[in-house]
Amino acid sequence: MASLFIPFSNQPVRRTSILSHRLRGYDFIMSIPPSLFEPDLKRQWAKKHLDSLKSEIDTFNQRHPYEIVTEEELNTSTYVIRIVHPPLLEALQAVLTFGDFVSCLRASLDYLAWQLALLNGTWPTRETCFPICEKNTVDAQVKIAKATFGIPDPAIAVMKSLQPYQSGDAYKSSHLWRLNMLWNIDKHRHISAFSVLPAWQFCLREGYGGGGVLSTEQINNCTVMRLPIAAKDHVEFNTNRQADLRFFDQREGIDLGYQELVEMYDFVTNSVLPAFSDFFPSTRPTPQKGYERIRGVTLSFSVGHLN
Repeated sequence: MASLFIPFSNQPVRRTSILSHRLRGYDFIMSIPPSLFEPDLKRQWAKKHLDSLKSEIDTFNQRHPYEIVTEEELNTSTYVIRIVHPPLLEALQAVLTFGDFVSCLRASLDYLAWQLALLNGTWPTRETCFPICEKNTVDAQVKIAKATFGIPDPAIAVMKSLQPYQSGDAYKSSHLWRLNMLWNIDKHRHISAFSVLPAWQFCLREGYGGGGVLSTEQINNCTVMRLPIAAKDHVEFNTNRQADLRFFDQREGIDLGYQELVEMYDFVTNSVLPAFSDFFPSTRPTPQKGYERIRGVTLSFSVGHLN
């Protein structure tokens, strides 16, 4: 099968990003100059997963409200309240979509590092990536140096200004640390999910004289509380049975809901990627004969056969 080569301004293919597609029996290879085009595509794909995650969380919450079951144990004169938590196995699809979102958003930063490395006319190394470090140590600086080899020094300075270690001991609250940690977790295991119940499920009306602390125990997916049967008429239940699905990793101290993920996405979209826009040449000349516009990137091209 014949192939067509469409170079941009006669630049070597190895020093540019490459998009390829098939059209009318030909394989087209289009080389694009370094830009935010590819990082932004990956960011948009992350947004697609984020929107899907919102829908899946809403569906889970609506289909699986928590239940309250009560019974009287006459032989022990006990009023038993069981709070049945939502079945988290039903949340696995949302968990997997969560991982897809994290992976794409993190990859958009590595795409950015790759494009920055292309600016100097050299091919990026196998270690080229957007480094994310929690502590400003010698090892961290070595890691940054390897990851940013070939990237212009001013761009490296911007990367360093965005590092979690800039937050000091509060680095775990930074969006990039959370994103990087979630990405590392998702490469080896899925993140865990849990349902957060409303602040209160039931309360005892004024007049209850039992006093003391209610005994509770966890049995499978139920929280069980026992009261004297005389307290039955003093119990008031919350009519809001809506739970909220969240994601966590106990070992790393991560506990995030959908809104925190939106804030993470917004940070990458509005603060990280735009911080590097000045490093890339303008790609918005007026279209004319001999140019083809693809999603905001204008390509000049000529046609020739590849060997």
